[in-house]
Amino acid sequence: MSYDAKEKSQYGGSPVELYKFVYGSNTSYFTSADKDQSYASHTYLHDVITRGEIDASDEDQQGMLEVTVPRTNAIADLFIPNMPIYPVTLTIYRFHRGDSEVVQLWMGEVASIAFTGSTVKLSCQPVGNVLRRNIPSTTYQAQCNWSLYSTQCGISKTSFAEVATVATVAAAVLTLTISSDRASGYFTNGFVVSSWNERVWVLAHTRLSSSSAQLTLMTPFSAISAGAVVTVYAGCDRTLADCKNKFSNLPKFLGFPFIPTKNPFVTGIA
Repeated sequence: MSYDAKEKSQYGGSPVELYKFVYGSNTSYFTSADKDQSYASHTYLHDVITRGEIDASDEDQQGMLEVTVPRTNAIADLFIPNMPIYPVTLTIYRFHRGDSEVVQLWMGEVASIAFTGSTVKLSCQPVGNVLRRNIPSTTYQAQCNWSLYSTQCGISKTSFAEVATVATVAAAVLTLTISSDRASGYFTNGFVVSSWNERVWVLAHTRLSSSSAQLTLMTPFSAISAGAVVTVYAGCDRTLADCKNKFSNLPKFLGFPFIPTKNPFVTGIA
């Protein structure tokens, strides 16, 4: 009997659902079945996972899905104490016992979560919702429009990467031992990458000595301790001066720093 036949059958269906979560370079596999399941050379671990109906009520909410997992589930840990740096995507596969046909039931990403007692409710939006997001175009502004190290920017991030060792950790503040002697602010608006590829934005950089620096991060790392090796990337304030003096990348600068500051309709032309 085919998947479609079992799915429509009143008595012959025995559905099993597989949940594949991807966060950065890490992938977690779970199933709501009563025991572990194997599919595509991966083992999906049994856990108490439930989901609601796939929303088909209106255009704005179409395809939305709520998935509930135990608070002890590894996916819930990603949202403690802050939102994760990378999107958490979810793919759900479904098949029936005794049938080899597996279908992809749903695909999207976790948009928000809610902790309630011993469970966590994940509100997920389908991948198609990304196409409905408003994407800002290039704007007429003094700062450069390009993201640092993007293809349009053209700067190779490996040329501005420096390896450091974590000396102390105090929530979102790291003290680093680093061989290069950089002035305060050099890494501001850059980022730090851990050995397991977790990336965190740098809000502020303070030079402590010729071999140590302090970084204030946007959010703490999910798990990091003294002795960990990280890679720090230089930041950019997206000004004409930084592009020219720090990165020697003036031909790629896409900002308009000489916008007139006086409005002739207000101050006149005299």
